[in-house]
Amino acid sequence: MTFVIRPEVVVMTPYVESSSHEAMSGEIRVYYKFGNETLVYLDVLGLANEIVSRSGPRFEVAIEDKVTFNFRMEFIQVFDYDTGESLLKK
Repeated sequence: MTFVIRPEVVVMTPYVESSSHEAMSGEIRVYYKFGNETLVYLDVLGLANEIVSRSGPRFEVAIEDKVTFNFRMEFIQVFDYDTGESLLKK
């Protein structure tokens, strides 16, 4: 399976320890402030690749900060790795 998760689909909040399976946590590896938005690259335990989040310009971040995040699931796309076909039929 291949997941396609655009940065605007990742919703970050300040870190809160939770036993909920709906939220994940990550550590900020690097961020870029562009004036109108901030791109944040997160290291997430157990994932080979980082998660990228797009947030507003006022979301305060620092390298190595922990954040909690989840996804706006209505915008997630899932594809078969071999065929490239969508696994979510609409």
